[in-house]
Amino acid sequence: MGSQGQKKRRKVSSGRRSPGEQVYRMSDRTIRKGTIILGVSMVALFVTGLVMTIVGYNIAMDTPGAHFEESPIFIAGIVVMIGAFVVPILTAAVLGAESLHRGGWPVGVVLTAGGAAVVYGRVNESGVIEFWGWVATVVAGVGFFVLGFIRRVPMGIGAPGDNNVSDGRLPGESRPGKLK
Repeated sequence: MGSQGQKKRRKVSSGRRSPGEQVYRMSDRTIRKGTIILGVSMVALFVTGLVMTIVGYNIAMDTPGAHFEESPIFIAGIVVMIGAFVVPILTAAVLGAESLHRGGWPVGVVLTAGGAAVVYGRVNESGVIEFWGWVATVVAGVGFFVLGFIRRVPMGIGAPGDNNVSDGRLPGESRPGKLK
């Protein structure tokens, strides 16, 4: 098939952009659809896990001498409920980093692993794991800022006076800081 059947793709720069170039490597439509899919999957997985834990608990309570903590259905439900948050957050972090820079996925993985380590360390009272989780989270946060700076994504940290107004060269802006 020749070039006639192919869609014309907008140029995406690897660094500094010129007017009219996309901010992210993925289109706004793809990012919107991905956000909806991740949100729906979180709710669906959590509800599924909750139903599994309730069923596992009820089966174990109806069985003489059984403990619900040992019920495979109950345990699987807990795993699914945890996965309802970890998997979509990991996916969003990885895709977010990839939308900023090709090969940026390790930043998303480190961010998610750091957050999980903080939670795990807190729950199991392991200060060392929690500390390294915080370190990983901060390093990944800085990594996202670096990737965003390279792509010239308007960003801030919410400090006073941080009005986050862009330079007017983003696609869709009619004047600096004002999206159409």
